Amino acid sequence: MKNTALALAVAALLVGGYALLQAPSDGVNGERGAVGPQGPVGPQGPAGEQGPMGLRGPAGAASPILGAVAGNVFGEQVQLLGGTIYGKNIATTSQGSSITLSAADFRAWVNADFVSFTPGLAAVTVTLPASSTVPGVLSSPRGTSRFCVQNATSTAGTRITFAGSVGIKLLVASSSVSALGSKVLDTGKIGCFTMIREVATSTAYDLDALYEPFI
Repeated sequence: MKNTALALAVAALLVGGYALLQAPSDGVNGERGAVGPQGPVGPQGPAGEQGPMGLRGPAGAASPILGAVAGNVFGEQVQLLGGTIYGKNIATTSQGSSITLSAADFRAWVNADFVSFTPGLAAVTVTLPASSTVPGVLSSPRGTSRFCVQNATSTAGTRITFAGSVGIKLLVASSSVSALGSKVLDTGKIGCFTMIREVATSTAYDLDALYEPFI
């Protein structure tokens, strides 16, 4: 009996020692605690690098450019903010005492800004051509053109007298009539014409030639 009791006691000691030598087992996880309050905002970080340049957008519609359209007709109002200088000058001479401008010469005068005319005699009458020989010299009814003529001779007493023709009425202001006697241009003086096309007729495009001499 004593041996049996001793054996049991030794066995109990061995089991208890073995249990102490084993690692303790993990405990059961507890519940998650409540979320705490949000902390203060931290300082702003440094600026990032600039991104790449974007694509260029489509080009806008171009405005009409004077001189960039076909032909010599520009249908828009033109603003010339820098002013204008007209400089189409021509020179012509005459040897007769009574001449009628040719259609070509008259067109050149109308298309010019300044005509330097040198008569070969002391008294010259210059008759404008018939309107039927210069159709379309002004392209639209009530169209206008202005040019000036100088008596370019240096000989004193040389006078040019202008005359109208069939279809071209030569008109002067009443002040010009009283000052110079009519439609004349003396040595070195300048007179200016304003040409106005009348409404088209069945046979020709008649013109008014408004003459204004300067003394």
